[in-house]
Parts: sequence; structure tokens; C-alpha cells
Amino acid sequence: MSLAVALLAGASPAAALTLSAEDVDAIGRVSIAEAGNQSDAGLAAVIDVILHRAASGGFGGGVQGVLDAPRQFEPVSRVGGSWRNLPPPTAEQRTRIATILSLKADGVLGDVSQGGLYFQNEAIVRKRAAAGQVKSSLVGFGGMPVTVRIGEHTFYRSRQPAEAVPVAAVPAVSAAPAPGRSGPADDYAAAVQKTLGGGELPE
Repeated sequence: MSLAVALLAGASPAAALTLSAEDVDAIGRVSIAEAGNQSDAGLAAVIDVILHRAASGGFGGGVQGVLDAPRQFEPVSRVGGSWRNLPPPTAEQRTRIATILSLKADGVLGDVSQGGLYFQNEAIVRKRAAAGQVKSSLVGFGGMPVTVRIGEHTFYRSRQPAEAVPVAAVPAVSAAPAPGRSGPADDYAAAVQKTLGGGELPE
């Protein structure tokens, strides 16, 4: 089963991106490897970056091409360059991923990364730069514009603002809430709002 997802990173519409079940598996494995220890908002923002890159066409062909592109996602590089070598998400992690994508499909959750195309844990990169393991220019991607900081990750956009990115076709979360109780989507939306300071969800 699939449904439409709209991820808006800018003001004007762009061509839709269709996600296969394998794309969703790839997104789940990589986003959990990158941000499984972060808040739901932090995980959603990493997913946004993946979707932005896939829709842009400038980082590889489709979601899986983006995730397997050389030296782009450290967990993928560490396991030989293929997202398939990462462990599959647990049932709980799959629910987190599916809920994020379903909320985007319903138009409840917008672009948490605020147009992010890149992200890094600046503290780790600074430590590596101080040890001479990476170039100091990698810290903050050489002054690339920051879109948002969530948990341990800082998100960046290119020097030119991103266009809007509609994305389509992901598995739905089918769990129905008990009468009088909120469902996973409602709970997740509330958690994201709390993480973002209680304001409106990003558009």
C-alpha cells in the first residue's frame, strides 16, 4: 500500500518523487544509522535531507543512488558503500520511519530540516579537525548557510535556496487508535511540536 507525501522545502512546486518499498527500507536503514539516537524531530530532519537530495537530481539517481553515493553518508561508507549492508530497523524503528512519512503524506508534518541538503555533528567534526583527521574547512561545510539545529545535528542548505520538493508513494501506518485515544500520527505530531518549542509544525 502506498500514499502521497508532500515535502515542501521552498515556495514553488517541483516534480514529484515516487518512493518504492525498497526506497523506504533504504531511508529507514540510513536515517536510523545517522540519527536513531536523536529525537523524532532530528530523525525527521535527516529523512528530509535524503528526500531533498533524491528530488534534486544532483546527488545520485533516486533515493538509493543518493544513499550509496561515495562519501555522502558515513554509516554507508563504513559498511562498504551500500545501504543494504546496514542492519534493518527494528519494529519500533520501522514504526518511527513510517509514521514520519505518513505524517508528511497527510500534510501534517512539513520540512523539519527547513530546506536542508547537508547535515553534520559539528562537535565530532571539530574534534576530528583538531586531531588532523579531516580538513578544518569541513567544519560547518566552510560556512554553508545553517537552516536549523536539532539535537546533535546542524542542517545546512546550499548557497542557493532549495525549490519545493513534493515526494510520493510510501507505506502507510495502519494502526488505529482506541476510542478516545490519540494515534501514532497524533502522538508524533505533538512530540515534534514540543521539540520545536510548541510552535506550529513546519510548512
